[in-house]
Amino acid sequence: MSDPLRRRALFFTLSHELLAIAREDGYFDDVNPAWLRAFGFSEAEMKLRPIIEFLHLDDRTQMKLHLDQLRAGGPDSFFENRFAGKNGVYRYLAWTVTYLTSEKLFYIFAHDVSQFRPK
Repeated sequence: MSDPLRRRALFFTLSHELLAIAREDGYFDDVNPAWLRAFGFSEAEMKLRPIIEFLHLDDRTQMKLHLDQLRAGGPDSFFENRFAGKNGVYRYLAWTVTYLTSEKLFYIFAHDVSQFRPK
C-alpha cells in the first residue's frame, strides 16, 4: 500500500480542477498544474504577484471583501470573478475558499465557468 501523503500530493498534482493554497498576504503558496495549463503562467509567475492582480479591476473589491470576511472567522466563501490568463484573456472562475486561522492559509478550489457565461 502506498503512502497516504504521497497519494494526497499526487491527487493535488493530477486534478483537473484548479486547486491552490494561498498565504494570508494574498499570494499563492502552491498551485496545482491545472492553473498553469489553464492560464499559461509558470508556477513562479503565479507566486510572484498577489492573486488580486490576476483579477479584472471590477472584481477586486469583491475578492478583498470575501477574503477579509474569511480572515474575520466567516464561513467558507463562494463567489465568481474574472481571472486573466497570460494572454490577457479573462475567464470566469467559481471559487470556494476556506481559511484556516491556525495555519493562516486560504485553501482554494476554483472551477472555470466561462462556458456558462454569456459572451
